[in-house]
Amino acid sequence: MASIGAAGPKRSTTTPTEAAGASVLPATFRVASLDASFAVEYGLWLVALFPFLLPWAAWHAARGTLVEALFPASWEADFVARLAATGGLWLSSYGLAFCVYRGARCFSRGRAAKYDPRVPGWRFVAGEALRSAGGIAVLAAMQVAVAARARGAAGAAAVPPGPRLAAGAAVVALWADFHFYATHRLLHTPALFRAIHKTHHRSHNVDPFSGLSMHPLEHLLYFSALLLPGAPLWVTNLISIAMVVNPIPAHLGYGPLDRHHWDHHTRFNWNFGSSMLWDVLLGTAAPKRGASLSAAAAARAAEARNQRALCVGGADE
Repeated sequence: MASIGAAGPKRSTTTPTEAAGASVLPATFRVASLDASFAVEYGLWLVALFPFLLPWAAWHAARGTLVEALFPASWEADFVARLAATGGLWLSSYGLAFCVYRGARCFSRGRAAKYDPRVPGWRFVAGEALRSAGGIAVLAAMQVAVAARARGAAGAAAVPPGPRLAAGAAVVALWADFHFYATHRLLHTPALFRAIHKTHHRSHNVDPFSGLSMHPLEHLLYFSALLLPGAPLWVTNLISIAMVVNPIPAHLGYGPLDRHHWDHHTRFNWNFGSSMLWDVLLGTAAPKRGASLSAAAAARAAEARNQRALCVGGADE
């Protein structure tokens, strides 16, 4: 079984990102638009996290605490309690994801579905898992701060009425995705990429733990999505759950799950969103192969080469 570390073997399995200022991106890259194919991909993005929530949801359902876990009236302002609650979500969802990631390779269809047929080495994956777990500690500390600010909230855990639940779910999906797009694009500015974000991009052939394998300062920025002003706690709680679990499909590296973000990890300076939505609307979706580039896109391509060199030594995976 082929195995790679942070930078991988010095052999090419993909074409260079750019050459002489012209795009030579793979054929899978396309100029995205709000068409039927976008609707299918966006719909898949919306639901792809739910299978990885099943062990956590089943455990809470068996204990009769699922409603409280999803729609709490309050959070404990206690770090150990928040770490246990959020750590349980992380352990169950990422444990399942890792089993899927490794188990799929036992089948020919699974191996064929992997975007990059190689797998990272065990030591590399262990380092990513440790950084991912560190992010959960950062999240628990932020949850304590939110709980302390909301101290004195009254009421009991309850499922919100249908219209409020639908509105809250829409807020979670749109806000978490936009927050990630905006902060992620910020982290791709040269200074912040070198200082902070290159830690995450050492995962150029991703595994399930890559999604939260970040510099601690990036964890703070990433989980600051919890600080949405005016949001009721149950919405903040759903944002928290989504921010933990949503990176999994984007970092499994298997079709038909998220190709959009996988392409970002191999090509760097396009596709900043978790979904395609904000990249389509704001013009940062990766161009199709052979497309001529504007001056701005050529500058983005040049910076992509610089970022790639920082993380993988300038070599293709």
